Amino acid sequence: MNRILDIDKTLKDILETSIQKYSNNKAFSIINGESLTFQEVGKRIEKFTSLLNSYRIAAGEKIALFGGSMPNWPVAYLGQGEDIWSLEVA
Repeated sequence: MNRILDIDKTLKDILETSIQKYSNNKAFSIINGESLTFQEVGKRIEKFTSLLNSYRIAAGEKIALFGGSMPNWPVAYLGQGEDIWSLEVA
């Protein structure tokens, strides 16, 4: 059985698999509003982690994010730490 959810996989592994297998499928959306494909989510996560790195936000530091309910929230969550994505601590 080809399952995306495997007990040995991390959230990062599952997201990377989803980006590869379902790149053009919707990942997140708002009713009658913006939607993001898995490929777009991956690109936004990379951009967000780069932004954090440019400000020298290190692992364990606290940050505050403000905004409305939108697909950027899961991007910010997934891009905020090296345990979830590939944040390179400066």
